[in-house]
This record gives sequence, C-alpha cells and structure tokens, in this order.
Amino acid sequence: RDGNWEIYVMAPDGSGQRRLTQSAAAETSPAWSPDGRTIVFTTSEGGTPYLAQISPSGGATRRLTARPGDQADWQSADDLALTVSQPRMVLKGRPFRLRLAVRNKTAVPALNVIVTSSVPAGLRLVRSRVAAGTCPGTTRSTISCWIPRLNRSAFIDVTLRPRRCGRMRLRQSVTGGQADLTRADNTRHTTLRVTC
Repeated sequence: RDGNWEIYVMAPDGSGQRRLTQSAAAETSPAWSPDGRTIVFTTSEGGTPYLAQISPSGGATRRLTARPGDQADWQSADDLALTVSQPRMVLKGRPFRLRLAVRNKTAVPALNVIVTSSVPAGLRLVRSRVAAGTCPGTTRSTISCWIPRLNRSAFIDVTLRPRRCGRMRLRQSVTGGQADLTRADNTRHTTLRVTC
C-alpha cells in the first residue's frame, strides 16, 4: 500500500487488513507457525536478507538468523516419549498387563504415531487395546498400534500370558510421522522374569 513490501494479516475474505511490519526494508515470504502463534518472514533490513518473526497481533519483530536467509518455511518435528510399566516377575500361565504410555512433548499434535512391542516366543498375546487408535499390525511376535493424532498422551494396554519359565527381553518403540527431536526416549528394553 505504501510502495514497500510489508506483512499484513486479514480475514479469509480480505476484509480487516492490518499491517504488522513498518520498516523501510522489504518484508516478504511470510509463513505461519503450525500452532498459529508466530509468523516468520524474510526481511532485508540492513541490506542483507535474514529471517525474523512477529506475533499475528503485531508488536516488535525478532531476528531469528544471524546469516543471510531468503525463505521462511516451517517443518514440524515430533518429540515423543515412551514409558513402559509391567511387573518384574510373573507366574507361568497367569496373564499380566503391559502398559505402554506415549507422551507428546510438543504443543503441536503428533500425527501417525506407531507404537510397537516385541512379543517373545515364551509369551502369548491375549489382547491389545488403545483408546485413541487401533492395533492393526499385531501378530504373534509383534504388537503394532497406530494413533492417528496424539495431542498429549495415550496408553496402550496389552495383556500377555507366559507359556514358559525364564527371563524374556521385550523391546518397545514409538515413531511419529515427523523426525523426532530427542530419539533417546523413543525406545525401551524391558526384562520379564517368569517363574513356574
């Protein structure tokens, strides 16, 4: 409107236009954050393009990059954590519950979350249940549950029946549809002792 490229917000029909940036430099390539709380854009204030951010309600801009940057773009990332609870010792033939808890540590929902657990040959799967999804990939040796959208947390309850005595190792893991920020808490190894 003033002959300079600036960042505006408006209603979907174009009404209610409100200017967010006011500088002599050109501000271009705006990109909304997935949660709608921030707009990242390119500015050339000072002569070299760099990325900056501003709130959709306006206010001061904040420089994000020290080096030249020419395009703002968001790529979401997951930050999932898996915890496992189970008894340390069980009796052969007596069913027990294994609980897998998945937690989303970001403010943005995680999509297409897959939780798996191995089922050693000495255990028989009785049932698996997840309230926020399904367990379509469950076989005799693997439990695989799909959670289409994980806002905060979900629990997968698995009932297993030991068929032989001894120590058994189980491996559990969680993956999401995006790269995970901290993969160290995505995998667990548990040991189960079955007594006769």
